[in-house]
Amino acid sequence: MALRALSSTIAGVLVNLRPLGDNCWGARIGKAAFLCHETIDSQAKATNWLLAAKELLGPERPATMRLSVEQLGLPESDWDLITAEHILLAWLVSEEGLSLQVAHLNIPVQPLYTPKDQLAPSEFLMRTVDKLPKLQNIDAWETYCYWLHEEMERVLETFHLESMEIYTLQALLLDFVHEVRATLLLSEEAEVKETLLKLGGVRQLLDKKSEVESIALEKILVRTRGDVREKLTVQHETLSKMVPVIAAIEQGHRELIPLKWQASILEHLLGPQLDIPKLEPHGWIQKLILLQLFHEELEIATCVSSDERSFVAFAVHIAAAILRQKNSFQLLLDMGMHWKDLVGNIDKAFLKHGESYGEHLNDLERLTEHFRQIVVEVLERLCIPMTDMGTTMTGKPREPHWHETQRVNGDILDLLPIMGTLAKEGRQQRVAFSKPAFSGQAKTIYPAAHQLFVNLSRSN
Repeated sequence: MALRALSSTIAGVLVNLRPLGDNCWGARIGKAAFLCHETIDSQAKATNWLLAAKELLGPERPATMRLSVEQLGLPESDWDLITAEHILLAWLVSEEGLSLQVAHLNIPVQPLYTPKDQLAPSEFLMRTVDKLPKLQNIDAWETYCYWLHEEMERVLETFHLESMEIYTLQALLLDFVHEVRATLLLSEEAEVKETLLKLGGVRQLLDKKSEVESIALEKILVRTRGDVREKLTVQHETLSKMVPVIAAIEQGHRELIPLKWQASILEHLLGPQLDIPKLEPHGWIQKLILLQLFHEELEIATCVSSDERSFVAFAVHIAAAILRQKNSFQLLLDMGMHWKDLVGNIDKAFLKHGESYGEHLNDLERLTEHFRQIVVEVLERLCIPMTDMGTTMTGKPREPHWHETQRVNGDILDLLPIMGTLAKEGRQQRVAFSKPAFSGQAKTIYPAAHQLFVNLSRSN
């Protein structure tokens, strides 16, 4: 089936989704740009992906394109594909030179469904593989720091030194800029890229011969990324000092508020990746929301790749951009920063008040429930029709009652409102998606949620 454009008005915002080559869709909402695509595992797919990105951003795209690629596979089962995409994107950056900057993040997300009789991986395996994406993602976080440092340089050009607080902030900004631009750090970045290209030759992903064995190249990457990780830890410390300094003077310097937002988001995202003590790791939903806010402020195109999980991530990003059209950045930032607590509070309200729970939510909790309804509508009106086109990215529809043999990914239930609307029998009806449970127990998933997730989860 040929790919076709899709269009829908969701929460008062028109979303136009258009096909861009094979197995790739793009959308623009305000300043935000999005691509949803299959995993990049060959030079041809990498080239097609870049052409799609250029077409999406159009002829007036900036001289240097900023793109973030989020790959949602699991290291224990998809590591070869994860590293292949990482290598091929590094190759594209080396080919394009200064016109392209790419941050590739592996964000592990469980499949929507797994067989009930499938054995859980051992705790030892999980502890081991948990380290893999954190180490590889060092390359991406280095790029994110570089993007933020460019914004800081612009701020430094406009500074008027009028108070001790401004002097303090200027010193912190200069520290961050100097840390990012340090010669040693830049040489390490070049060494990582060179090593990745050699590894691509060994794995026959690139038309590049390498006489060095794979294990030797992997050791170079581990050592070099370890060195970069230490420097990112210093940059994280600078960000943690910078945010309260800006907060103390923002009333007299409103122009600094966007920088405070950006620094705060990067501080929160970077800390758990560096295993900073006392910083709780973020769940993948919260991470996607915060990334979207950061991307929109710095005009970074958001790209997601994998299988049906990419449609779910795509829906999160699109929903955040839709919500941003009619709500302040600070409000969305509060939702992203406190996501876990907000979901917990909504669950408690339902357990106490039943179907009238919405009357007992505060403004931020109502916004969270509205956001989750938008996710449902994006999945229903855009993502499921994308899968219905039957591309190699999505596979074939599941058999009836297939989900009864499966265990649902409990995390994705947090993406849906407890009560919401869904198309049934040709019209929108109010339905229950899940029933919250008391602490330590699993939520109950209802048929309406299965209706969404089974239609997204296709067989190969």
